Amino acid sequence: MHELTLTRFTLSLLLDADFRSVNLEVTGVNHLPVITAFDIEGRDGFDALRAVVGDPTKAGEPLAFDLPEDFGTPRAGPGGQWTRGDLLSHNQLKLELFDRFGVLRPPATATWPSSSRLPHEQSGWGDRWGVNITTIEDREKSQAGHVADLRALIEAPEVPTLPSGELVAPLIDSMLRDRPRDFPLNIPNTGQCPDLPMDVVVESICTVDGSGVRGRDRAECPPGLAAHLRRVSGSQELTVEAALSGSRELVFEAMLADPLASRIDWDQLQSMTDELLDATAAWLPQFA
Repeated sequence: MHELTLTRFTLSLLLDADFRSVNLEVTGVNHLPVITAFDIEGRDGFDALRAVVGDPTKAGEPLAFDLPEDFGTPRAGPGGQWTRGDLLSHNQLKLELFDRFGVLRPPATATWPSSSRLPHEQSGWGDRWGVNITTIEDREKSQAGHVADLRALIEAPEVPTLPSGELVAPLIDSMLRDRPRDFPLNIPNTGQCPDLPMDVVVESICTVDGSGVRGRDRAECPPGLAAHLRRVSGSQELTVEAALSGSRELVFEAMLADPLASRIDWDQLQSMTDELLDATAAWLPQFA
């Protein structure tokens, strides 16, 4: 869900718009949402984005404010300030998908595995878009950072008031106080994502109020991406069934269904599955 929040932020910077005015239409599954349309105060957001991407004179224009050091892209503008061109370069893969399919694929950062649900190899796929697979060392470093942040928060004399970007607090507020708000959420499909089977868990923009949570839009994906979504969704659903049943066979089937497994040898994938389950046996005893 944070992927869509980051994407709204990126679009607001590119289009000189208020973050709150960027209204997305979304279909997909967790970690693979697809923006099928968006508007800015009633204006077609895709048209506005095409105008920026297609105008080379805008590349050198500085952003409304600078971005943090860890955002990922070197600052190339005057005095080290970020420009639209920097941000466009930072999102090459998303823009390629936009050009080819007419939709946007979050997340908005190139350092995160933005093609984590799209086929990728060590052979160099993704290099042309500045996309790299994160390593175990990368993840360990990230986890160490999270642990340090939590420790600092626990030891702080006051609780910070700056919003974290997570949606749990406003979601609870909407339900308890009956204040309707729209959030990107994962709920069972009741038709908001027509390209995916009914009742599977999907990610879409949902309306939350005192009566509960429900899908807001009916968003359809281009056929090629829809087929990819169905495969990822199938892998996710098999993972849940495997967890509930304790079936190692279903874990292997879930691994096999994942698009990233398409170029892995069958026996190697089985070994990976066994190694994963054996390493996590203390927390997942149902697979013993």
